[in-house]
Amino acid sequence: MINKKSIKYLSIITTTHGIGEKRVLLNSQETSTPLTQIAVTRLKAGEAAEEHLHPTMEEFFLFQKGDASMTVGKEQITCSSGDFISIPANTLHSLKAITDIEIITIGCAIHWYKPLIPQYFFLWALIPQYFFLWENFICWGV
Repeated sequence: MINKKSIKYLSIITTTHGIGEKRVLLNSQETSTPLTQIAVTRLKAGEAAEEHLHPTMEEFFLFQKGDASMTVGKEQITCSSGDFISIPANTLHSLKAITDIEIITIGCAIHWYKPLIPQYFFLWALIPQYFFLWENFICWGV
């Protein structure tokens, strides 16, 4: 089934970081893919998403308008219209709008694993990044 939406009719909501606004084009309930969300996001100059990470999601940014500063890991990046940034899962990153910006944000869930041996579950809960293993005899896919 075709799912056509017009950006001008989509509800404006606050981002999960409590800054700016976004219009969600596609959410995880509307697709059978690992996409978590595609949204058009706008921040005003000076607004910033503090440093954070997503253990189970890769995040992508396509800058449409304006200038921004991003920190990805320990790298500082200046972004402007036409730039595309890919953030691997479990990578610290932050974003600050230098001018008013508009970006297309895309989230994509990654496969994640829990330990097969129950006594190691507490480790998974405390430090899940160590159990993001694609193939290992102590892990099984969920």
